[in-house]
Amino acid sequence: MHLHLFPVFLILLFMFMVPVPRVVCGYSQQFVSCGAQYECGNMNISYPFWGGSRPPYCGHPGFELTCDGEAPEFTMKEASYRILDINNSSHTLTVARADYWDSYCPPTYVNTTLNESIFSYNATDTDVNLYYDCPQLTIKPSNQFNCTNIIGYYTTLDLNLGESIGSCGVYVTVPIFKSAATAIVSGGGTLTLLTEALKGGFGLEWNASNNLCTECVESGGQCGYTSNQFTCYCPNGYSPSTCQNTSSPSGMHRNNFIRYIAFVSQTCMRPFITFLDIVFSGGTLDFGIDFVLGRASLRQSSFPLELEGNGLLVPEPH
Repeated sequence: MHLHLFPVFLILLFMFMVPVPRVVCGYSQQFVSCGAQYECGNMNISYPFWGGSRPPYCGHPGFELTCDGEAPEFTMKEASYRILDINNSSHTLTVARADYWDSYCPPTYVNTTLNESIFSYNATDTDVNLYYDCPQLTIKPSNQFNCTNIIGYYTTLDLNLGESIGSCGVYVTVPIFKSAATAIVSGGGTLTLLTEALKGGFGLEWNASNNLCTECVESGGQCGYTSNQFTCYCPNGYSPSTCQNTSSPSGMHRNNFIRYIAFVSQTCMRPFITFLDIVFSGGTLDFGIDFVLGRASLRQSSFPLELEGNGLLVPEPH
């Protein structure tokens, strides 16, 4: 090997062989990643949802989102749901069946079935029942609709079509708000009111370690989920519940934030910088700290770390 290539070889060897502690760099990256929200349409959504720029570890497995350009959607038990509104304080959603958004004649017939371990209906919900592939029945024509080559009918709890409805081939239940069902009955059961009720959706409440997430956020952490359990990502690590005596960078004072960046620079970058400087100049550079503090020059010095009361390793003052 040519002598002038030997330092380059050592650098590459060092980069591949020296591990960077995950607790130092890995979880700080997860803290940052889980601080980003899922953006779709006019909504910005955080835990327990994930997708797009939010990695899977930032949300619960049952809350993966996709975006159709207008609104976020998630899939549950073979049916897709369009999110119309979200309230993080009450952990509630307003959703509508995506396959019934534009039509009451979906391409396939799928019943509404919740994953009851993470979702529950609101007290404001009721059902509209849709029947497909029916014979011609002698009932109110306003309750009849036509899809391609088939006749359909619909009912709410207050609209009873009688036993003859049992002769229909397919039966699907779709939740709607009780107020929408009342409007259907009082308005004569028109198809326009049915369409509006389906697009208006219904309410859901989610349960994904809600209390733990609230405590995590209040302690300065970001909520996440790993190994089938809730995880609180902190600036300097992770916790099963809260970040004790730590703060997120967005809530830090400027001096503490600089110390945090200095900590990451020293612990993540120090081994590489030290090695490079030993190879080329025989000294030790404080490139990471100088860069953060805005110093243009690189100087040789010793920069020991001390443990602060907030649990972060920070540079010891000179």
